[in-house]
Amino acid sequence: MIQKDGGEGAFEMENPPRLSVWGAFEQSKGDVCWVFVPWEGQVARKKGINLNVFKLEDYEVPYGYSSLMYAQKHLSEEKKELIRTFLTIAAEGYKIAAAEPLMAGRFLCRHVDHPNFNDDELIDLAIKNIALAFLNADDHWGLMSHQKFDAFLNWMHENRHISGEEKKKIESQKLFTNEYLIN
Repeated sequence: MIQKDGGEGAFEMENPPRLSVWGAFEQSKGDVCWVFVPWEGQVARKKGINLNVFKLEDYEVPYGYSSLMYAQKHLSEEKKELIRTFLTIAAEGYKIAAAEPLMAGRFLCRHVDHPNFNDDELIDLAIKNIALAFLNADDHWGLMSHQKFDAFLNWMHENRHISGEEKKKIESQKLFTNEYLIN
């Protein structure tokens, strides 16, 4: 991405602990950091910090899914049913949030006991920024497609991040399941 944007591409990589990346960046301990634009991007906006945002798609890098939920591969039928129930409820919540993002944000501010949710203005900015991603084009939540994984694997191979042999070993349809979703 650096080279495609006209830079040399030579850099030193530092990896602060996962949840302290943004704080390190704010303290000028780095020139570039990976952020979640709907969150840290809005924190920066609120603080008057102008960011140069490099979106992967602007550099022809296919992006997958974020954030993800994981479960053990082998589950009892009882646990599978619990997961289906949870995901059905989550899908309904996302549909409501997509239709009324500011209302959803206010709900979170009232019911989530975490310092991040003490700032209504920040939550409004963040939720407005991400609300369009809550559902797919068919108004479904949570569905994944192997084509998206394939596009990323192809990009990894074309850009020599994985070999042809490594790519052949990865079956994208085995990387995820939509089995528990009822859309």
